Amino acid sequence: MWFFIMPIVLPMISNLIIWVDAGQRSTRQKPTKQGLIIRVIISLVYAGITIVFLVLAYNSQNPETENVYTSERTPRPTSSPAPEPTPSPAPTPAIYIGDIIRFGGRDWLVLEVQGNYAKILHETVIVNEPFHHTREEVTWAASSSRVWLNGEFFNSFSAADRARIRETYVVNSDNPWTSSQWAYRINAPGGANTTDRIFLLSIEEVVRYFGNSGMLERGRTEINRDVNVRLRWPEHALYYWGMRDQFNTARIADNDAGEASWWRLRSPGFRQTTAAVVDTAGEITMFRRLVTDSSDRGGLRPALWLNLES
Repeated sequence: MWFFIMPIVLPMISNLIIWVDAGQRSTRQKPTKQGLIIRVIISLVYAGITIVFLVLAYNSQNPETENVYTSERTPRPTSSPAPEPTPSPAPTPAIYIGDIIRFGGRDWLVLEVQGNYAKILHETVIVNEPFHHTREEVTWAASSSRVWLNGEFFNSFSAADRARIRETYVVNSDNPWTSSQWAYRINAPGGANTTDRIFLLSIEEVVRYFGNSGMLERGRTEINRDVNVRLRWPEHALYYWGMRDQFNTARIADNDAGEASWWRLRSPGFRQTTAAVVDTAGEITMFRRLVTDSSDRGGLRPALWLNLES
């Protein structure tokens, strides 16, 4: 602020001094030539000081103007450069139930979507892979197919793809039907629950994802699995060995050659030397297939939970 005050105050003081001095001298004697010269010099000095303060005051308000003494340009303060914006993560692609998506070089059917995860099922049947290599009583927990799926098959994916496959707690329920055939009247045990990255579907999951006609629940009562059911509803049939309904077509799967092929479930058959399957007509079979059965028209359809964001 003093830059603005001094240019005003100094001339006033200078003129006052000169005026007072002149007044005092006029009362005593006529000013000499030397006195007049001194007054002029004093006035010029104060005038010069006033000009300097005015220039400094102007420069303080306009920093980009040249300094009259240094001829250097005072740079205008600049603000810090704005930081680079953080790139937004790629949006999660829209995935819907029933979509066919590509993962790990294979096609997969979307069964369920939960947040950023999707439960997917291999679109085709991987043929010539049995449920178990030895004909013996076995459940999913101890089966060779579980070892193969979570070993060799899982490791066939890249490291980045393997990281996207979530570990899943797999519930292994008993066979939902009893049977009087061959004196087996109990529900065959499903064995211990497991934690897997790759697994097979159960009977209940097939009904849940491909369509529920109510036949599975009806078949829990063995007396309902008779010829009268087939005569009244030809498209709905219950047998001692399994069921068919209007969702058969949805359950049919092909091998890579485009041929209809049966596919394994992790649920046991009526005995633990058998495992449930979906046959080439899409019917759910509780019996028929021994655990060692395999062919070029039958095999496995792996399932897994996939992280959609990675």
